[in-house]
Amino acid sequence: MNPPGPRIACLAVIDLPLAAWRRADPALQRAPLAVSATSALTSRIVACSEEAHALGVRAGMTASQARARAPEVELRPLDPARLSAARAALTDAAFALGAEVEPDGDGALIAIGDLGRLYPDERAIGTELLRRARAVGLEARVGVAGSKGVARLAAWSGRRAIEVIAPGDEAAFISPLPIEALRPSEEARAALRRWGVADCGRLAAIDPKEVALRLGREGATLAALARGRADEPLDSRPPSFELEEGQALDFAIFDLEALTFVLSGVASRLLARLASRHLACGGVTLRLRLDDGGHDLREVGLAAPTREPAPLLAIVRLSVEERPPPAAVVAVTMIGHAARLKVSQLDLFAPAGPAPDRLATTVARLQALCGPDAVGRVAPLDTHRDEAFAILPFAALPIDERRAGSCGPPNIQLTLRRFRPPRAVEVLLGEGAIPRALSGEGLSAQLAIAAGPYRTSGEWWSQGGFHSDAWDVHASDGALYRLARDGAGHWFLEGYYD
Repeated sequence: MNPPGPRIACLAVIDLPLAAWRRADPALQRAPLAVSATSALTSRIVACSEEAHALGVRAGMTASQARARAPEVELRPLDPARLSAARAALTDAAFALGAEVEPDGDGALIAIGDLGRLYPDERAIGTELLRRARAVGLEARVGVAGSKGVARLAAWSGRRAIEVIAPGDEAAFISPLPIEALRPSEEARAALRRWGVADCGRLAAIDPKEVALRLGREGATLAALARGRADEPLDSRPPSFELEEGQALDFAIFDLEALTFVLSGVASRLLARLASRHLACGGVTLRLRLDDGGHDLREVGLAAPTREPAPLLAIVRLSVEERPPPAAVVAVTMIGHAARLKVSQLDLFAPAGPAPDRLATTVARLQALCGPDAVGRVAPLDTHRDEAFAILPFAALPIDERRAGSCGPPNIQLTLRRFRPPRAVEVLLGEGAIPRALSGEGLSAQLAIAAGPYRTSGEWWSQGGFHSDAWDVHASDGALYRLARDGAGHWFLEGYYD
């Protein structure tokens, strides 16, 4: 049975700067890692892993001090692009399970709502949230409580990876926590220190009106949270369907192979975020920041949505090969356009089609192999020009159309087998300018019957205008040919009827 009242889960990542680097570079997972504010040796360490802490590295040291203390430590600068992508990935993991999500700094708040109908208890919901976070490359913690503030405290200050605070136990959980767990401002922290308030229990013992009188609105909020009575509503945001992954490079890249290696990691992380939300990639916008200060922006479309990195990477690489960037690349950003994989309902009276996700993957692979403009479905253009068509994104026929094509009497008609390109021929005209004989490479025949001319013209308002006369002729060799004469008076053999 679900506990009464609204319940909130907080999904948080401790030391997100570390997690952002480890998400982008799996080789750093177990390495002694320290992240500094900048790449300068005089910059301060803002986060360090347990392995680096064991070697004596501490937050607040300069990068040169950390290097002197532990030469084997891996030093990395704070990367805003990786950090922003990691925060967005954590929000995607939250949206994979809940519909109401509020981004919360290095965490995300999720309204549990009716999730209790899908999972046996709130600890199981927390386990699923951790699994979703790992799927996008992040190790997280979960706190579950009846309000945002308490859930946040449970995630950041709990003793376990999943901390569930039952209704009525909020004060008992918060009381022993240090006052810094409430994240007061510097002024409020200094005032509480002067009062001798070191933990939340002592703050809860003070009259809230007295705290609010001296510390204002922040004091009232801190006093209510210390008592476990925070009631701030969840400010849910709609999910984004433009997912961005980026990476700044340590040095400028000129070589296509090196750039492809970087793009491979970016594409894999992007697709993992889309897959966590049960979405696929329908196309990407690739933004390359160049060494000369400029940008190279290009749109890369896909014939069908995909979740596989290989075809996406092949198509992006083909785009870079066709139009190389004008200068060396120093940063890469890939924006994925989310799309839903189409579902297909089976039918008792029509042949089963391929699974939609496998079909989409196959089409994407074909596009990577043949080129972005060579795969799709053919659609006729609104013109009288012969064989005028466009290639549109591929889509399987609906069941009704497949059923219509598989039932009823066969539609028997002559088929024109076209020569590509059409063969140039010489034509002898008889009375009334009717073709009587033709001669060309490997062909010479008398014409017994000639039906025509079938005159077509159009697009006269543009430079691509056309004008032609077509004849269907029965030749002495027994074949039925299609002859055509263009506007310049040249004759061509377009094909034969079968």
